[in-house]
Amino acid sequence: MPDIIHCSNKYSLQDYRLKLQNPKIKYQINNYYKNEIFNKIKINKKSNNVLVLPGTHDVQDIYFFIRKKVKINKKENFYFSLHPKNRFLFKDSKIIKKIKNYNKLTFSKIIISQTSSLVYDFLRKNKNFLVLNLDYKKNLLSSRLKNRVKFIKD
Repeated sequence: MPDIIHCSNKYSLQDYRLKLQNPKIKYQINNYYKNEIFNKIKINKKSNNVLVLPGTHDVQDIYFFIRKKVKINKKENFYFSLHPKNRFLFKDSKIIKKIKNYNKLTFSKIIISQTSSLVYDFLRKNKNFLVLNLDYKKNLLSSRLKNRVKFIKD
């Protein structure tokens, strides 16, 4: 077991304390995304654009899930905002695109990966979002969030 656990959200903090005996935890809220995302995303329910914020390691899974969904519903445009460390390459299409700048677009929905820590940041900021729950991946979110998070099932 680690000597010290670094924790950036209160839900994980509670889980660590529940599961481990006498854990040494350094709790510090991560404000990395404060200006990067929250102040730039514009929400408009009438928009047909969907912002997708995948985790660092499941971009490919989410991309192929969205591609499958797009064949069913061609009314929405999906914009992927990738983590800077991510190297997944995909071809932009009319409906699925990779973006770096949010300034010119409005979004009707925000979809976040079930493995992303952004979920906790969005909860802390009281922003509306959906979590994509892929049935073949382990959901890493705290069980305490079941009533606070809306899931899209695979």
